[in-house]
Amino acid sequence: MDMGRLAGVPGAGMDVVVENVMVVETFVELVIGRGGEQISQIQQQSGCRVQMSEESSTGLRECTLQGNKSAVDKAREMIMDVLNSAWNQTPPARNGGGYNDGGSQNEGNRGPPAPEGQTTQEMLIPGLKCGLIIGKSGVTIKAIQEQTGVKMLLIQGNSKATGVPKPLRISGDPVKVKQARRMVEKILQSKKEVFVPSCLVGEIIGKDGEAIKKLEKKSGATIHIKRDDVSNAPDRYTTIQGSPDQIIKATQLISDLVKKIGGGKLSEVFFMHVPADKTGLVIGQGGETIKKIIHESKAHVELFPDPLLNGSENVFIIKGSRYEIYHAQQLITTKIGVMPADHGSR
Repeated sequence: MDMGRLAGVPGAGMDVVVENVMVVETFVELVIGRGGEQISQIQQQSGCRVQMSEESSTGLRECTLQGNKSAVDKAREMIMDVLNSAWNQTPPARNGGGYNDGGSQNEGNRGPPAPEGQTTQEMLIPGLKCGLIIGKSGVTIKAIQEQTGVKMLLIQGNSKATGVPKPLRISGDPVKVKQARRMVEKILQSKKEVFVPSCLVGEIIGKDGEAIKKLEKKSGATIHIKRDDVSNAPDRYTTIQGSPDQIIKATQLISDLVKKIGGGKLSEVFFMHVPADKTGLVIGQGGETIKKIIHESKAHVELFPDPLLNGSENVFIIKGSRYEIYHAQQLITTKIGVMPADHGSR
């Protein structure tokens, strides 16, 4: 924090404080508000000048506060109130979010017990989205920890990016853990994964990338088709990044193009959490039940091989069209005897 006397800022006749607050890129729009309304209100009510830096490749934006100490303190407090309000309003991404609802670290006799008054929860992060949570050189996960006061550990096994989901452990005060979870959920919602038939990838990308650039221009989203790690794989993993509206538009454009070209369909992925003691009902003797679910829904359904930290849930990976995923969910929830959760895909 720098002290000095600056002309043209609130409190210019007094000692002026210059403080930088790091804001995760996904949450910048909350601080600025529509048409700059929110950031203008913060400046008017606090008497502090608030400036947001330009977009950065680090995944963080620097928010500079200038004014006397009380004005800067007030502005910082208002910014955190905006973020806290957003976190508290974000609905938890229960079964559909690609991770579980958490639980203390000592559930299922796994790991040391959490200190009194604290909790450790686990979220299952889609493997190819781990980079979003970590950020360049770890800046995103560090910023989340600093802003919420929790400790976070992403268990990757190795540094190679794969499609296998990885557990993210969050430890600390229960309220702060909840805030951190919602920050992570918000970041995950800014990116969607789909599967494109491998035989159509060349036409979707186009010569020198012309076709995919047109899709990006029309939708406003960023589209990346991952290189094939497995020879002769039927589908290619594709990420779509942008605002919710941009992601929806890009998904529809790609889907329409796939249908127009022919030879396959666009697939989405859904991670469905099932109580551990109900998993057998979904699989059935000799895999008979899960085979029937696959046949009836036309979706690809498989059990994620690694158990979750709390030991009380298992995860089924469902891949297919939005309707096929929904159909498979309904069949599974009927088998285990519970009401279906939100069926938004990721």
